[in-house]
Amino acid sequence: MIFIGLTGGIGSGKSTVMSILAQKGAVTADADSLAKDLMSNDNNLIRAISRRFGPDCWKNGVLQTAVLAKRAFQDPEAQMELNEIVHPALNKYIRNVFIPVYKNQKLVVMEVPLLYEAGYESLFDAVLLITADKEVREGRALWRGRQSTESIRQRMALQMPEKEKIEKSPYVVCNNGSYEELEKQTISCLRQIIRDLGRSGE
Repeated sequence: MIFIGLTGGIGSGKSTVMSILAQKGAVTADADSLAKDLMSNDNNLIRAISRRFGPDCWKNGVLQTAVLAKRAFQDPEAQMELNEIVHPALNKYIRNVFIPVYKNQKLVVMEVPLLYEAGYESLFDAVLLITADKEVREGRALWRGRQSTESIRQRMALQMPEKEKIEKSPYVVCNNGSYEELEKQTISCLRQIIRDLGRSGE
């Protein structure tokens, strides 16, 4: 199995790249979805988050993501505290449950928005960074219509600077152009990863 961690800032185009890789035969997964499942079902996580962010982050047993996000992303300290609660449990789940389940697949790609911030590099055979200019990313996030400009900029400010991510990443796709350009770069990067690892992923 080739296990690729896919990361990038808000509005970079991670979901589009995931779709392209799925079309190339990759099994795809989303770390945020796994984390939400854990926060909904792991009693230790529920208790820890309730103590720090309030029991009303759940309603009738259902995680209220908007309530939690509003409190956790209000400042770097709050976000760090949430990450310190969730990331160890997620890391353990990926290592002990997710990887064994998919070990016989040729190519598995997991989207992890805060991959570098959480120190998840060691989980993956390779990390693929999707990047774009700040104005482009902000425009895409606004176009989706789920958050205000202020909220988007606040979340961007809490993420590792784009320059630092690029310096850490041997595989980078710059998504400032068309879908066709993005697809070409993505497939090229995938082939390079497969060559560098000396394995067959297609």
